[in-house]
Amino acid sequence: RTREYEWGRVKSECAKQLIRYLARTSPSAMAGDKAQIENQIVQASIVLEAWGNAKTTLNNNSSRFGKFVKLMYKEGAILGSWLETYLLEKSRVIAQGPQERNYHIFYFMFKGLKEDELHRMGLEGGHPDHFWYLNQGGCTEVPGIDDKAGFDELMESLELFRFGKVDLKAIWELTAGILHCGNIHHHEDDSGRALCDPSTEQSVNSASGLWGIENDALQSRLETASMEVMKKIIVKDVPPSKVDDNRDAITKALFENSFLFVVERINAELFHVDDDVRKVMFIGILDIFGFENFIINSIEQFLVTSA
Repeated sequence: RTREYEWGRVKSECAKQLIRYLARTSPSAMAGDKAQIENQIVQASIVLEAWGNAKTTLNNNSSRFGKFVKLMYKEGAILGSWLETYLLEKSRVIAQGPQERNYHIFYFMFKGLKEDELHRMGLEGGHPDHFWYLNQGGCTEVPGIDDKAGFDELMESLELFRFGKVDLKAIWELTAGILHCGNIHHHEDDSGRALCDPSTEQSVNSASGLWGIENDALQSRLETASMEVMKKIIVKDVPPSKVDDNRDAITKALFENSFLFVVERINAELFHVDDDVRKVMFIGILDIFGFENFIINSIEQFLVTSA
């Protein structure tokens, strides 16, 4: 446990220090360019850690995704950088073990957003314990983790990467909608169909409203599944035993897409050269997520630990 814990803490820091060293020692880069490149990479890490890091039993800030940073060079000077991400642990969005948390971004919202904004998104009261996707680990608040400070730091970094008010509004609404969707439960009717439980109707209304879709459309998507057979779309009811899996698949996909959107926006600011990024010389730094071994491991964790 000690070795895993120490390794989880230091490898991301080692990657940051290596990037700083390469930026500062680039023989042809101007002093201002060096500082800008270094600052951009550090700020990018802050953003990615909000969406891709979480508390585990071994580490309060464990990377739950892999990151490959390319420092782009031309004639000895660093032109910019490019990020590639791997193996985001999507299962953490829907389930956490004892004394573990979901991704930081969920908790940041409760501590950082204004009360009227939380109220508008159905998060009034400002406590994550009310949401199934956040309370499973029994540690929504942790000594040593300052979610308000984390939110403030994140907002500064998002501003650097030119996330505007419209972007942030969409991000918060999508993320809050995921929490509401996780609170939707189902019951089995007399015919054996899985239907949204009336007791969670407010969660359906909140999620659909935040995502800009009709209540009936979301409810139908949760209760049915479609497939294409011989160029025809076949819609069938989701069995009661699979209805929670169907719900969770939707929320995992939404969270992953929001993560990839953030990565795409960061890359748009980090690299401004017209050349094809695949044809530019680079030095690559790999920061894979934590080599940790839990009682129950996600498939992403198993693949990384076994590699």
